[in-house]
Amino acid sequence: MKKIITALNIIIAIYFFGLANFFFWGSVLGVLIKIFGGEELTMEKFWAFIAGIIFALFLIYGSIIFFQKTKRKYLYGLIILGIIWIETQVHRLLFITQGKLEKTDLLNFLFFGISFIVILFVKYLDKKLSK
Repeated sequence: MKKIITALNIIIAIYFFGLANFFFWGSVLGVLIKIFGGEELTMEKFWAFIAGIIFALFLIYGSIIFFQKTKRKYLYGLIILGIIWIETQVHRLLFITQGKLEKTDLLNFLFFGISFIVILFVKYLDKKLSK
C-alpha cells in the first residue's frame, strides 16, 4: 500500500511539473507572439502572462513538496488546483466567452477535477495507512 501511495505522489508531482511548464512556456510564448506579431499587448493579455508565471511558480513548489513526507502537500495541492481552476473559469467567463459556458469549460473541469479527486484519494489512503 505504501508503494502505491509513493507512486501516486510521484505521478502527482510529475503532473504539477508538467502543468507548471505548460503555464510558464505558454505564457512566455503567448506574449512573444503578440509582441512580434505586431498586435498590441492589452491589459487582459498581460494579466494572463502574469497569472501564468505565478501559477508556474506555485506548481513547481507543489511538485517539489510532493516528493517530501509532509502531510501538508495534499492540502497545498488541493488549494492550488482549486485556485487555478477558479481563476481559469473566471477569466474565460469574463473575457473570452462573455458569460457562456462551452465545451472547453467542461474539459477544464475534468482536467483539474480528476487530479483533484486523485489527490483526495491519495490523502485518504495516506491517512488510513498512518493510523
